[in-house]
Amino acid sequence: MNLLVVTSSYPRFEGDGAGAFVARWCESLAARGHRVRVLCFRGEGVPPGPAREVGGVRVHFVPYAPRAWERLFFGAGGPENLEKSPALAALMVPALGAMLAAGLQELRTERADRIVGHWVLPGGLLARMLGRITGVPSVVVGHSGGVHALGRLPPKLARALAGEVLVGAVTMSSEVLARRLCELAGDPLQAGSVVVAPMGYDAPDLQVQRAHGDESKVDNERNAPSPSPATLRVGFMGRLVPIKGVDRAIAVVRELRSAGVEVVLQIAGDGPERRGLEARGGEGIAFLGHVSGARKSAFLKGIDVFLLPSRRLNGGRHEGLPVSLLEAAGVGAVPVVGEVPGVGRWLEEPAWQVASTDAGLRAALQLAARLKAEDSPRFEALRQASRQRVGALRWSEYGARWERWLEDPQHPFWEDEPGM
Repeated sequence: MNLLVVTSSYPRFEGDGAGAFVARWCESLAARGHRVRVLCFRGEGVPPGPAREVGGVRVHFVPYAPRAWERLFFGAGGPENLEKSPALAALMVPALGAMLAAGLQELRTERADRIVGHWVLPGGLLARMLGRITGVPSVVVGHSGGVHALGRLPPKLARALAGEVLVGAVTMSSEVLARRLCELAGDPLQAGSVVVAPMGYDAPDLQVQRAHGDESKVDNERNAPSPSPATLRVGFMGRLVPIKGVDRAIAVVRELRSAGVEVVLQIAGDGPERRGLEARGGEGIAFLGHVSGARKSAFLKGIDVFLLPSRRLNGGRHEGLPVSLLEAAGVGAVPVVGEVPGVGRWLEEPAWQVASTDAGLRAALQLAARLKAEDSPRFEALRQASRQRVGALRWSEYGARWERWLEDPQHPFWEDEPGM
């Protein structure tokens, strides 16, 4: 297949986490022999120059304003950027116009078999528009941010745009988001037609193979805890932005340590909140910065529990299914998750592994610490079960499902997975 992908986030340089899961989706299909071209809005940090090929994927960043003004996407993310600077909304029309023109030019130069819009807004809407104009079939691969962006629009406009996205094949990362998208379109019963298909993950060994020489020492290495075998090793990995709730993780771990629980926390990732979060840290809490390749693999394999203390933001915005959770569970780290609706289907014991409050997160970590110290066979069984739960989402196998579905969106995505 020849795929034209339209997205608002894609890695701009080596080690950039923005849209990394979109890139991996594209690379998995390119590795299966498909032609994949990506159009992404330009933004701060995008190097000058023409389209380039990365991981077998041709990537072109589309300018939509003078470089100094291109702040609508990237950074903390589109929704956060708009919330902080509402005036950036004035860039939406020129951005959509520039991407539509770039997409038409790309399709005139080289025909595609499918147009894929990553994110409901703006990528999904643009994919539908390009499809209507050119006659090329379009599909939408939805993520949480686009659905919540729709929910902040005036109801009539949100209904029209959601309805346009739902005229063709759509995926979402959870049943909760699929239902919400259809509610916005005024047809909640349509949720059954939306494919629930989160992004996949790589096994650590594959991550090492895909590393590009990133073997520098971990930031703050001197402060990294050296726990005893009995200590519960807790890790977080992701962007340091408000929705991730890393401040909650720090507060919970500090409280547990004050109460005498043997627990340490390692925080892998970077972002605009890092400086403030580091100021809240303390003994037993280490900031590792961005990790990739062998360092990322070592980090994931070295933790007992993956703590994802995500929170709902104003308007009810929440995360979908972060790839970092899958990567950690894929090596046997036990996930403990905050406010991520729909995540329970990927957890072995969601009754305690999902907690919406700080008290719940604290209790979950206490239970994990007790299991590790007093019932190691059960804890090891839980680790193995966590790995098995997410096994179907490993890219080494998962890419074939996407390939089959893109070739025929009427084909059941999960036909051979009972209960999916």
